[in-house]
Amino acid sequence: EKSILIREEIDGTVRYHLLDLLREYGREKAEFSNDYVELRRRHRDWFEALVVRAEAEWISDRQAAWIARLGREQHNVYDALEFSISTAGEARSATRMVGALYRFWLSGGLLVQARYWTDRALNTDDRELDPFRVDVLAIDAVNHAMQGELERAQALVDESWLLANALADVRSRGLAAWGDGYVDTFRGNFDTATAKLESALTLFRLDENLLHVVIGLDTLGIAYFLSGALDRSVECNEETLAITVPANEVMFQAFALGTLGLVGWLRGELDDARDYLTRSLRILDAPMNSAWCIEPLAWIAAAQRDWKNSAILLGAAAMYWQKVGGRLAGLPGLSPHHDTAAETARRAMGKSAFDKSFRNGFVMSESEAVAYALDERRSVPGSSSTEAPHLTRREQQVAELVARGLTNRAIAEHLVISLRTAQGHVEHVLTKLGFTSRAQIAAWFVSTEQETDSRG
Repeated sequence: EKSILIREEIDGTVRYHLLDLLREYGREKAEFSNDYVELRRRHRDWFEALVVRAEAEWISDRQAAWIARLGREQHNVYDALEFSISTAGEARSATRMVGALYRFWLSGGLLVQARYWTDRALNTDDRELDPFRVDVLAIDAVNHAMQGELERAQALVDESWLLANALADVRSRGLAAWGDGYVDTFRGNFDTATAKLESALTLFRLDENLLHVVIGLDTLGIAYFLSGALDRSVECNEETLAITVPANEVMFQAFALGTLGLVGWLRGELDDARDYLTRSLRILDAPMNSAWCIEPLAWIAAAQRDWKNSAILLGAAAMYWQKVGGRLAGLPGLSPHHDTAAETARRAMGKSAFDKSFRNGFVMSESEAVAYALDERRSVPGSSSTEAPHLTRREQQVAELVARGLTNRAIAEHLVISLRTAQGHVEHVLTKLGFTSRAQIAAWFVSTEQETDSRG
């Protein structure tokens, strides 16, 4: 009634807050009390438990809710981190929280915040044998490598190994191997990167930590893609999907689909690549994933001589890369694809027209950029809202084989793909056509063929 405590309700959740002036006044008063440190420790303990629970439930259908909740609680979480970092003897809570928060930061492309807190958590005076410090060292190494600071990244990797060997447990050694392999990936040393990441994945499996197993598969899929070992990359990403899809997890499912899209791009299977990338974008339109999806969609548009579309998508991708702290997230091996798309589009359109279209993409809001990238009708010349759903070339092949009566296993053998991939293609065809049975696919395919024949 005195407007001291303000109540607000957002999406059914009631929260309370104070005006800044009143909060500072209250804090000054509290600092003179004997129990101020204990009050802050209790606040920290509550939010440490919250972020640890979020981490435990990350590979689940609760993930999206946790992303939203941690977003709402950022100020409280950062207050708790500040207390842990600035108070002697509390550093283990800081490393525990930073390790648990990294997936949240990654999902939102908040790499600047991740780097700020990881650096600070590592710079405390506490030097006890802290297993969670290995998490932070590995994460910070990846952060620095992603931004091109490879010398600093290597120093962090070396420190992580020293601590992991002192702790001598499977979890710590797995994390050190993961950070080491990921930094090698940024260096372009793919042979050593994949060997180290395979070792990390083996250790994560021994530790029976599902989140770390998924993280290992995701990173390994990227490293194999960049090394050109595309079949092994597909295997890693398909295993990720086998874990995340039944769990209704969002982030790593989207990352896996995005990497499969990049594999399709390298193989020249542009329709399949676009399908994977747009599916990923629909699942997770957070900045990091949006950047990874919209960038290769621009390459595909350029390869199909859709110059204006490519220029706009390159601009939209640049907007996202600026938000997350660097183009192509520090992976220079992908730069030639970007450069080729930009150069061919600029040459075909002329510099002025290209720059205008690029600028139009760059100034889009995030929601506008995603909506534009998902408008697949632009990539199908002459299409209209009344036309039949567009199937990729691979999906057309699958539909034909379904019409011929082949089982999923027989389709996989015929197309030389995995059973899981064949099952996924059949499900995509059913979804796109709005059908519920294979018989409907068969009937649709026959009628389509007959219509094509009659037009001929």
